[in-house]
Amino acid sequence: MYKNNCTVKNSLDFCNHIREQVITQDQMIVSFDVKAFFTNVPLKLALSTARDKLMNDDTFDEHTALSIDRFAKLLTMCLEQSCFLFKGEMYKQVDGSPVSMTVANLVMEHVEDTILNKMGQHVTLYKRFVDDTFVIIKRDYVEGFLTTLNNVHSSIQFTCEKETDGKISFLYVLVKRNEKGCLDTSVFRKKCDMGQTLHFNSAHSLEHKRAAAKALISRALEVPSRPEAKAAEAETVMQNLKLRTYPQAFVNDIGKQIQQKVPNYEVAENKQVYVTLPYVKGVSEAVKRISAGLNIKTALKPQMVLGSLLSHPKDEIASTERRGVIYQVSCQGYTKKYIGETGRKLKTRMKEHKKDIDKNDQVTTELCEHVLNGPRGFTSITPIS
Repeated sequence: MYKNNCTVKNSLDFCNHIREQVITQDQMIVSFDVKAFFTNVPLKLALSTARDKLMNDDTFDEHTALSIDRFAKLLTMCLEQSCFLFKGEMYKQVDGSPVSMTVANLVMEHVEDTILNKMGQHVTLYKRFVDDTFVIIKRDYVEGFLTTLNNVHSSIQFTCEKETDGKISFLYVLVKRNEKGCLDTSVFRKKCDMGQTLHFNSAHSLEHKRAAAKALISRALEVPSRPEAKAAEAETVMQNLKLRTYPQAFVNDIGKQIQQKVPNYEVAENKQVYVTLPYVKGVSEAVKRISAGLNIKTALKPQMVLGSLLSHPKDEIASTERRGVIYQVSCQGYTKKYIGETGRKLKTRMKEHKKDIDKNDQVTTELCEHVLNGPRGFTSITPIS
């Protein structure tokens, strides 16, 4: 599927794109950000955009045996069936989608194609990460560009942040004009940043600690454009890691790997099996060593994550409202249970059982026969699965 060249992968990719960029005095650096984008992605626009892109994709048949119409129909089902229960009320999400990242990118590409076709001649640079954009544009056209952006679709509204004293932040990178008309970059930290990172003595796998340190060191070595900024950031990172008891040799080894661009992967001769296991200190390391000899690639994850600590935002569906369940029926004075299965709601099946018993003239199930021939009735119906 066609993709434009407006996106950047991360802060390092962004820095590489702007490092040689020249900016003049009649140009301004601006950042446009979409308001509450993921919950407001217009689904009709997303579906029409997806269909248009598929129609223009000459390689579509190479990836699937489905027709474009069938594929579009399946995508419509995925996007429009977004119902959930909250405080006893059933809601349908009209805009936005659980697969927002993919859908959002399609919509943003549509917005970009529209705006750049109209005003691209006034734009020197346009780069985007998800819903946040970095733009170099002629000063006289900033407000007109914002107005045109907000007119593309009523659900997609942008805010505008202009450079201040020749500086603006984007993707945790501080971009600043220099005296030569080029752009300098350095690491940007918000005022609320506490410099927190994973403690070396915490109960996490060594892989996670190495990844945390590597991210900080990579940023210190590759984001700052000037030597003095690079040295200052490296010192900040080293002090941060030292406070969290990272061994100096451990940190130095990571720094050498980054500078030498040593690839952090292994090429297996045979097809590998990938598994994810919860991390248990002293056990997971041994499991990983053993599985490596069996050509099994093991990824370790922490047992306690934020999602497990937060309460469920959606209501649980009551057992009687569930469909496609196996259920058991208890009867007064008997230890045996009646096991049944239904594709309808459990409460509907309960009513059917009671209705059959109330008729008292026709046996339709073993449960009905048992109750009609015995002195007692059933006491409860509960789902098993």
